[in-house]
Amino acid sequence: MINFHYAYDYVYEQILNELKEKGKDTVLCSEKEYCERFDVSLTTVRRALDRLYKENIIVKIKGKGSVVSSMVRCLKIPENRFIGVLMLPFDDIQSESISSGKYRYVNPYAQRIYKTIYNELGFKHDLLLDTIPANEIKTKFPNSVLNKANKIFVIGEISAETVEYLHSLGKCVVLYNFFDKNVTVTRVNNDERLQFRLMTEHFIKQGHVKIACINGANLFSESVERYMGFQDAMIMNDLFIESKLVKWGDMTPESGYALTKELLAVPSQRPTAIVCVNDGVAMGAYDAIEEAGLKVGVDVFLSGHDNCEMPSDKYEVSTIDPDYESIGKRIAEVLERDTWIDDEIVIPGKLIIR
Repeated sequence: MINFHYAYDYVYEQILNELKEKGKDTVLCSEKEYCERFDVSLTTVRRALDRLYKENIIVKIKGKGSVVSSMVRCLKIPENRFIGVLMLPFDDIQSESISSGKYRYVNPYAQRIYKTIYNELGFKHDLLLDTIPANEIKTKFPNSVLNKANKIFVIGEISAETVEYLHSLGKCVVLYNFFDKNVTVTRVNNDERLQFRLMTEHFIKQGHVKIACINGANLFSESVERYMGFQDAMIMNDLFIESKLVKWGDMTPESGYALTKELLAVPSQRPTAIVCVNDGVAMGAYDAIEEAGLKVGVDVFLSGHDNCEMPSDKYEVSTIDPDYESIGKRIAEVLERDTWIDDEIVIPGKLIIR
């Protein structure tokens, strides 16, 4: 009989290796058969199977038993030293990274995620980075250096069609902050909706009832998720969402400035708090509030998102920290898998109240 202390891990590894050899249509043996085959207790077998269930590798089907989950894309990825990192550049409407006006706002989130992935994987794998516009993937990807990799991490707003195209090439794809539930793909997401709800509720608990929300482009899924969090907080706290207090822009400081001027144009309708889609928008909003002769944190409270380094201490407002280091680490863990699961990993992030 195998060592009791290692029995659970041993049985888990044996079953998983067997699945890898037989393929995705495999139906597992009964618990009793595994007990007899490995000469272990029923408890040990159940612990091993439970781990496979929790990892979304197997599921139970009534009348059939345990089978490989439909979430499994590949039970055993062919060995390959390359890992691809594809950046889809934001267009002018969706740009949250760079502002070309006076603010020069930069959100280096992608670089922070890349750096963490590189620190985690760079000494074990060869990382290949490239930037391809989303509308040129089909023409440029086949000749890109990224085509050498079996596993591709994609960051940026990507369409369902592009995801399916990469899958059709046999690539195992992991996305960051991809919220289309109709697409089967591996994703590491922030809980954008929950965190924006919590930030809005923070203002509600302070006594604010007239709360505005400045969003990014409504084509941008992160912006929509954040707006839904604002909606959740208002509705669940029995507060009316005034359409004139909901603004959609382009996620830049200039947009925040212009939209906040609109919000403050009529003193009797002025909000007492504004939740902004990101820190850049909050910067512009801050200047518009000051220009109106009001004081941030006294007359109008303000929050952003991303916990970016600001160009001046005066812009240090409450924000949401996505925890990019944890995001990078979890993406790195996923990219090391040799069994690929189309699952979702959620990184909560946290509120930074100032």
